[in-house]
Amino acid sequence: MTTSISNKIFKFMLIIGITLLVGLCYNHRSNSNFYLDYLNVYAYFISLSIGATFLILLMNLTRAGWGVVVRRVPEHIMSLLPIFALLFIPLLFGLDYIFEWLSPHVIATDYLVQKKLPYLNLTFFIIRNIIYFIVFSVVSSYYWKRSINQDNANSKDAMELTKSMQRKAPLAILGMALVTSFASFDWLMSLYSHWFSTIFGIYYFAGCMVFILSVTILIYEILLRYNLLKNYPNTEHFHDLSKLLYGFVIFWSYVSFSQYFLTWYANIPEFTQWYYPRLHNGWETIFYALIIFHFLIPLFGFMSRHVKRNSFARICFCLLFIIIHYVDIRFVVYPNVFKKYHAITMNEFGLILSFAFVVIPLVAFKIIRYKRIPENDPRLSESKHLENAL
Repeated sequence: MTTSISNKIFKFMLIIGITLLVGLCYNHRSNSNFYLDYLNVYAYFISLSIGATFLILLMNLTRAGWGVVVRRVPEHIMSLLPIFALLFIPLLFGLDYIFEWLSPHVIATDYLVQKKLPYLNLTFFIIRNIIYFIVFSVVSSYYWKRSINQDNANSKDAMELTKSMQRKAPLAILGMALVTSFASFDWLMSLYSHWFSTIFGIYYFAGCMVFILSVTILIYEILLRYNLLKNYPNTEHFHDLSKLLYGFVIFWSYVSFSQYFLTWYANIPEFTQWYYPRLHNGWETIFYALIIFHFLIPLFGFMSRHVKRNSFARICFCLLFIIIHYVDIRFVVYPNVFKKYHAITMNEFGLILSFAFVVIPLVAFKIIRYKRIPENDPRLSESKHLENAL
């Protein structure tokens, strides 16, 4: 398939995605359930770009030479964060449908909500989200632009760009950690305003990393199969990405268990009320599905070196993680409103499709336009000679 044909296909997809998204938002502008669907799908897709930003920052922070040849795809995904700032706007028209702490009746009658009003109020919520997207946009744009500039730089300038990105990584990752935690508090945790968890931000971060690593592996598999890349990344790079993915899957499980275990052990009503609906009325199926597919099966099935180095096995597990991450987000969002299990609706499916048809073409355009491997990065040779001893 030629580049011109690919561009036409992706442009067509983008037009469909934007048209579908605008149509859904307009037709359901007074539908309270639609805004909850939108928040759910939005939280899922933005977690991909948030995870990509963390991955790039971690590579720069640790000076990870091995990851140079697999850096460009997450950089392109990371660069979509300013687009997600625009996609957040429709949610502003339905905040009072989503968050109970904006209801005048709840404010007047709920003692705990009254005590949280200095933080949970509309003005401060909007101010915080402006700050979140400024940080998201500045960090992602800075690292993406400097990496692209490196492609046309001489060896001296390329080294300076690398050093600049490394020097700023500690501050950037600190800022991302703070805004991601508070964004997860605002978007997801505050759906049930009586409950809080100090590790909820880490829980969301772990899911972001599982998502981006799975998608990164899949995209590079596709690029190699269609000869858009040759020789690199090779099995050694996929092995390292898979080890990192496995680590974050187990980390997600650890954080999830810690959050549940502390709630169970403390047995405080304000905390157990968050888990209670998730263990009854059909939602318990999702609870156990997450244990099985997000922990037990990967724990034993993805542990082996041979599985990580097998292309078909990698792809299967990555697809599993992409799906189960969405199930995880649904499990966080919907039981706050629907006490009985809430199946996927046509609106929700339409939003998934429209977001996918916006995100996929935007990433594809950048993959087509820019070099797929940062050829002038001073650590490229180290990355190409990567070899796993274990």
